[in-house]
Amino acid sequence: MTRPARFQILSDLHLDPARSSTLLALRSDIDAVIIAGDTVDGPALAFPALRALLLAPLPIVAVLGNREFWDGVHAERLAQARASARDHGVTLLQNEVTVLAGVRILGTTLWTDYALHGARLRFAAMEAAGTAVHDHRRITWTGEPRLLFRPEEAALLSAAARRFLADALAARFAGPTIVITHYAPHPACCDPRFAGALLDAADASDLSDLIAEGRPELCVHGHVHRSVDLRIGSTRILANPRGQRGENPGFDPGLVVEVGATGPPGA
Repeated sequence: MTRPARFQILSDLHLDPARSSTLLALRSDIDAVIIAGDTVDGPALAFPALRALLLAPLPIVAVLGNREFWDGVHAERLAQARASARDHGVTLLQNEVTVLAGVRILGTTLWTDYALHGARLRFAAMEAAGTAVHDHRRITWTGEPRLLFRPEEAALLSAAARRFLADALAARFAGPTIVITHYAPHPACCDPRFAGALLDAADASDLSDLIAEGRPELCVHGHVHRSVDLRIGSTRILANPRGQRGENPGFDPGLVVEVGATGPPGA
């Protein structure tokens, strides 16, 4: 029997590259590091900061968070991130698939569709997010003319991500599958202290149908700044965000999961 693949899981590191070396317990006994977005504000420093922290030249598989797009044009920020990923040996997935250690990995930011509370409240959620969520003030959709990145654009990108995930999960693969997103893929990932809050729709989409049909072994996400470890059917959903200023006491800087072992994946 082949050994299971081992992945270190991290997100929402919000690194200060000048002071980040003591924050993490990056491992060397793993197959890859998975980063579910929001490493550094803006795309230029994220991947060099991560690469500088690694104790060995291990693979890094990453998706972008919302904050990598701040203070720039969406398409330009994505292009900058792709160039930086190539320069620093990072596999950046934006509606893309890679295979590593016998594991299929699907990745996308998964901007929210604002439909978490159903069609009746979708417009209200988008309207609230348009004024309350920083992304819609700090990300530009087009540079000339300068148009802001609105909830409507986020919903369009979310629909494209959902189509990508549906097609990729439906494709046959003789091995386990991991899905990496920045935004949460299920309502149960939201903070239960604010259950039913309208702006939960800015943090998560409901991919219950895709998870049930595609049955990935593991879904990794970030964004919510709280640790998540739950099961939806046979799929484990996991988030290990550092957050800012120690806001997540459950953050485990050395968290490793095994995928492909007999039985459920384990830490």
